[in-house]
Amino acid sequence: MTRALALAHAANYFDSGAFKADLARRVAIPSESQNLGRADELVRYLRTEMIPTLEALGFQCRTIEQERAPGPFLYAERIEDPDHSTVLGYAHGDVIRGLDAGWRKDAGPWRLAEMEGRYWGRGVSDNKGQHTINFGALAAVLKARGALGFNAKWLIEMGEETGSRGLREVCRDNRALLTA
Repeated sequence: MTRALALAHAANYFDSGAFKADLARRVAIPSESQNLGRADELVRYLRTEMIPTLEALGFQCRTIEQERAPGPFLYAERIEDPDHSTVLGYAHGDVIRGLDAGWRKDAGPWRLAEMEGRYWGRGVSDNKGQHTINFGALAAVLKARGALGFNAKWLIEMGEETGSRGLREVCRDNRALLTA
């Protein structure tokens, strides 16, 4: 019954248009890590999208700065019981350059478009779509069960598209925090 209920919540998230709305907001943030002029957008993506989403799911969030990285890292954790297993997830919120001129007239990198049953926009398939799906799934489980049944941690970086500069150092310096 709980599995079926969680699946029903997940289907409703998609069918109601909420998934599309969340993804559209995220795609609209031009979080290009290759563009030095977009550094504020890297921060904005975490502050306006990731932190509120994860906090609504009961995660405690904090940013981690690393001097080599083009933007901050987000660490989030939801510890339900220290005796439960802990799962560590990874995502990135940066995207490659928008290349605005290369898009069709009815689409663009910073506007979610639906064509022939598919979504288009910068980050839809790498990686904004994936973490939108993952967080939607966590929300569906929480809505159905009231708990995940495990501890969860997330590390989200904003520089994967430029080689993940600083990721190694963040992981090294926060080894205990990232233990799963």
